[in-house]
Amino acid sequence: MTKQPVSEYESFIGLIQAATEDKAIRDSILGLAQLDAFNRESLLNTFTQSMALRGAPQALLASLSILKDDAIAAKVVDMLK
Repeated sequence: MTKQPVSEYESFIGLIQAATEDKAIRDSILGLAQLDAFNRESLLNTFTQSMALRGAPQALLASLSILKDDAIAAKVVDMLK
């Protein structure tokens, strides 16, 4: 995975914090993070492209893309379970 700017990690941390406070967000993020690498990346690519076409904030798209990293996805699963 390419190195992300710090601001993207800050947005990702905000997303994970929201997931700890909101069951619907937690369930969505946890569902993504638990997928195997191929399916997680495929779903994230499709999802972020669709969201981009609808004008989603770049920070949100970048935050979700961080979940493509296997180690980060595994840590998210540990944190949200």
